[in-house]
Amino acid sequence: MQVCPPLKVLHAEAVQIVDKSGTLRAIVDVGDDGIAAITFLDGKGVTRAMYGLSAEDRPAALMMDGEKTVWSAP
Repeated sequence: MQVCPPLKVLHAEAVQIVDKSGTLRAIVDVGDDGIAAITFLDGKGVTRAMYGLSAEDRPAALMMDGEKTVWSAP
């Protein structure tokens, strides 16, 4: 396997991180609504945690149990 030198800067509208089997596990993006977020998904693709900034630059954090939000701040 060829190893490339590391990038100094990565410019992207979204970054999707997958596990070794190719299952999506995390997303870093800015949505059309202006919300910048890091989203973590479980092995079934269900959102379990989200951290981000609203379009008004207010911080927010959510944790889910797979069916509903069980903790949020603010």
